[in-house]
Amino acid sequence: MDEIPMDEVNEIHLLPEDLQRKSLAEREIVLMSDDTRTAIDILERAGWAILGWEPWLKLPDGTHMHPVISGDFPREALEDWPTYVHRSAQLCRDMLEEEQREWDQGTFLPPDFPPYWREKIPSMILYFCLTAADSHWCSQHRKTIHFVKIAKKD
Repeated sequence: MDEIPMDEVNEIHLLPEDLQRKSLAEREIVLMSDDTRTAIDILERAGWAILGWEPWLKLPDGTHMHPVISGDFPREALEDWPTYVHRSAQLCRDMLEEEQREWDQGTFLPPDFPPYWREKIPSMILYFCLTAADSHWCSQHRKTIHFVKIAKKD
């Protein structure tokens, strides 16, 4: 792997090259559940908090789509960084287990999901996209993150 300037390092650069190659996106962590578990462990050991996730569905032709489903793991008031890193990793592991179980049981998508896509579910593969950051990035973007959260509530 080429040397990457520290100010350009993002979460995917923390993963070993074999996991980076498996990702559906070049600059994001987008992996199947088993590899996502490994990525969560790596991020936690590196001291990066998992800010959120979204599912990606890979179609048989190799293209993918993003259902309008996502989740975030915000930092609690006065929570120290190591506690947040551990808690966000655990929340993400719990989410991963639940979402994969729902996918396996056929209850992952909401009932109002278009029938055209619902019929294609058996041929799709579920992937998980993770967004993570280190403490330096979060401290620089605290106001931006807070603003986004306020905007989501409306």
